[in-house]
Amino acid sequence: MNNKKILNLCNELMLNNTYVSEINEYLEYNELGIAFETLCSIIDTDNIKINKKIYIEISKIGKELLFEESDWDFLRKNLV
Repeated sequence: MNNKKILNLCNELMLNNTYVSEINEYLEYNELGIAFETLCSIIDTDNIKINKKIYIEISKIGKELLFEESDWDFLRKNLV
């Protein structure tokens, strides 16, 4: 998996620069799992609304990183 998938989601969600910088720092050190967890946490904590397309992309990334579905499934409540 390449880092661009996570960064593309950051852009689609229009996350602020502080969040993007934090996630990008993890990506620079090849900490894709931590970057993914951070993205999911930001969406949850800030109650960011996501569409089905974004949720599916999050699911794909989670599966590629071999996470359990429960690690992102809680974001269903953010679907609009």
